Amino acid sequence: MRKTILFAAAVSVMAAPSMAIAASKGKKDAAPAPAAQPAAPGTSQEDIQRGVIVIRSFAGALNSDQLNNEQKGAIVACLYNNPVRQISVATGKVLAENTNLDPKNPNHVYAAAAAVCAVPKGEANAASAPTKPAPQKGR
Repeated sequence: MRKTILFAAAVSVMAAPSMAIAASKGKKDAAPAPAAQPAAPGTSQEDIQRGVIVIRSFAGALNSDQLNNEQKGAIVACLYNNPVRQISVATGKVLAENTNLDPKNPNHVYAAAAAVCAVPKGEANAASAPTKPAPQKGR
């Protein structure tokens, strides 16, 4: 009798997972498929690649001596206040609106991203170059 009870318990333990799987298969078949969610802006492969170009070009610009402090500050402020996804999507819109700009050209992507971030245009090192006083002729 004891063996019979142990055997019945073992069979029920072995059968429980297979019954749960069979029940869940029946529920999956009966449940309607969820509606496809529209892709969030900035999640496409093009937006991600454009975001990488924006980050690389902004990092290069921040390390460059060709930009003044005001321009570098605008880049840092833009990156701090906006997600790269948002910058990339806005840059993509600018590139789409301007047929003169090539979305595959990193220089054009940088120019569009700089315009989106309102980076001021200016002379290279015009504001950041220290001015030296004119030498005074001897007394």
